[in-house]
Amino acid sequence: MRTRSLVCFLAITAWCTLAAASGGQVEPITKGQRVFTCGHSFHAWVGNLLGEIARGAGIKEHQVVGVSMIGGSRVIQHWNVPDEKNKAKEALTAGQVDVLTLSPMHQPDDGIDRFAKLALEHNPNIRVTILEFWLPWDSMQWPFKGKNEPADVDARTAEELRKLHEPYFKAFDDYVVALNKSLGKQVLYVVPMGQAVLALREKIIAGQVPGIAK
Repeated sequence: MRTRSLVCFLAITAWCTLAAASGGQVEPITKGQRVFTCGHSFHAWVGNLLGEIARGAGIKEHQVVGVSMIGGSRVIQHWNVPDEKNKAKEALTAGQVDVLTLSPMHQPDDGIDRFAKLALEHNPNIRVTILEFWLPWDSMQWPFKGKNEPADVDARTAEELRKLHEPYFKAFDDYVVALNKSLGKQVLYVVPMGQAVLALREKIIAGQVPGIAK
């Protein structure tokens, strides 16, 4: 139960701060959205979780259009699924998606660009969300090279954690801003999950999370 509560806290925090991280404003959602999710195992469950959040908020007609899950995947791997089996491309081409959620593995990749262009072509009001990685490695350096050293996760201060990860957050945001500019409008939004994780860790370090000391 505690793990589920923390996951929900992180998801809701990240989605509620989505507009701020993307440098834009998001209008209030008053009706159900048609959502397709492409992601690795850290993200594929988001589609159903968003459905739970929508129902809890009294938003009706929310629809999980589909989920493409590939373990440890980059976005381009979902794009490269053969067309006859690619449910994401099929739904986007049919204009059946309001929100496409994507989760690159650590760094953005070319699949984001391709999905965004296809989605925009068939729905001018499409929103494509890009999930920051959760950043569990205190010793990670930017750019991430696929290696990390064992770290004492209780040894870092909140200030050290912020300093360590700011280059990653900035590079991620810069990528989305540049891609939106090339598309001629804001299509993509950053879901700042990594920043939500750090916010939670800051509270744990400050002793502000009851029942969790480390």
